Amino acid sequence: MKYFLPFFFFMFCVELYAQKDTLYFKNKEMMVGEVKSMSKNVLTVETKFSDQDFKIEFDKVEKLILVNKYSIYLVGGSNFFGTIKSNKDNEATITYNDTIKEVQISKTVSLNKIE
Repeated sequence: MKYFLPFFFFMFCVELYAQKDTLYFKNKEMMVGEVKSMSKNVLTVETKFSDQDFKIEFDKVEKLILVNKYSIYLVGGSNFFGTIKSNKDNEATITYNDTIKEVQISKTVSLNKIE
């Protein structure tokens, strides 16, 4: 019993610390989970409440806040390793190496979560 309380506290802290990505859809719904990747305009998202990953068409997403780190590839061949957050219509902020870059979200070709 004396080990149960510290273990419970540890698991609670791990759950609080877990970083979660947030997607806001054009139909005004929202999803919290972990974006695994995006390829061919389809986001793959893992959530706690599903056994299988969700496949979501990127053009259905109005806003996204990704707190995990990703390899981010843009049209034209630019690539970054950092976080991405949309802020205005079709604009996003990529944060990498203490640098901030503004991009058009529609120019995102692919995302891959960095483990």
